[in-house]
Amino acid sequence: MPPPSLERDQPLVSIILPSYLGTPAQAELLHQTLRTISAQRCTDREVILVDDGSPVSVGPVAASYPRTTVVRHCPAAPAVARNTGITQSWGRYLVFLDADGLLLPVRLGPGSMPWRSILTPVLR
Repeated sequence: MPPPSLERDQPLVSIILPSYLGTPAQAELLHQTLRTISAQRCTDREVILVDDGSPVSVGPVAASYPRTTVVRHCPAAPAVARNTGITQSWGRYLVFLDADGLLLPVRLGPGSMPWRSILTPVLR
């Protein structure tokens, strides 16, 4: 449970994004993914970018995207990276997205029926 002082600032959505960047081309795919997140109508969000021990630095890619937190951990299976992201998130709902995934601009937003189908409520 978040501390009481942080509950007021709790984002509606936490987007959990495990990432392993082995090449500069994968870094460009991550940029594309983060751009699609930035284009969402729902701005009440945070992005938890879990660096799964990448040899290419994730920090410079994430630096230009607001409300993005980078969490680094030792290489493991994607499920472990997702679980790490969950433990670092504050949102009321979770969205899981791969580092090479894309969200259509209306996927997360009020009045968009599809957005509720990808959210997982969080019980804290």
